[in-house]
Amino acid sequence: MFPTTKNAAVKPAMTAIASESVTTQEKIQMLIKTAVRFRKQPKTVKDLRHAVSLYYHAYEMCGENYPLLQARAKVGMAGTLRAIPDVGTELLLQAKAGYEEAIPILQQLGVKEEVAEAQMNLGLVLQSLVAFNLARIADCIEAYQAALGVFTWQDYPQEYAILHNNIAIAYLSMPAIGDREHLQQELAVKSFESALQHINLIEHPREYAMLQNNLGNALQSLSVQTKK
Repeated sequence: MFPTTKNAAVKPAMTAIASESVTTQEKIQMLIKTAVRFRKQPKTVKDLRHAVSLYYHAYEMCGENYPLLQARAKVGMAGTLRAIPDVGTELLLQAKAGYEEAIPILQQLGVKEEVAEAQMNLGLVLQSLVAFNLARIADCIEAYQAALGVFTWQDYPQEYAILHNNIAIAYLSMPAIGDREHLQQELAVKSFESALQHINLIEHPREYAMLQNNLGNALQSLSVQTKK
């Protein structure tokens, strides 16, 4: 069910849809803009569900005429579904499908940053689904590495640090099979150290602390494995 005009935050978008003086493209953009506001500053889970409804309404209005806006609505909906608390996998699987359908369109018509952001978020969804045996860690790492092609340390240090951290954690979460456990830990350490070559305490204290802490844990685990 779509949000009603009784909600003050939704009312401008819904009023714009009913207006004949506003173009279809402007209506779609208004819906997406309102959905983004709900998604970024939710007060309750209901706000996230409002965002999903608005994104879906925008998606349906696009039809075949606005493929880029349709892809953006799908990405927004996927990100919101991922944020809704859920003990199962239904919403995660919907989010996965949304990203996978939208990314090829964004690659054709969008800007590189939104492609990379979608790849990064797809990696997070895949990583969550691994625990349910519904995704592979290798695909998760591949999505993160694709995003690193855009989110370089020079231009996007925060995203660069988070991606390397996520890649390392993905390696560490792989099932340990024989000598592979040692290799996986080495790859994780390498990922942390690669990021720390460019992320410093002064300019990015939060990311630096995250990487250093996780690197320390990985090194400790590697040391224990080496002594066995």
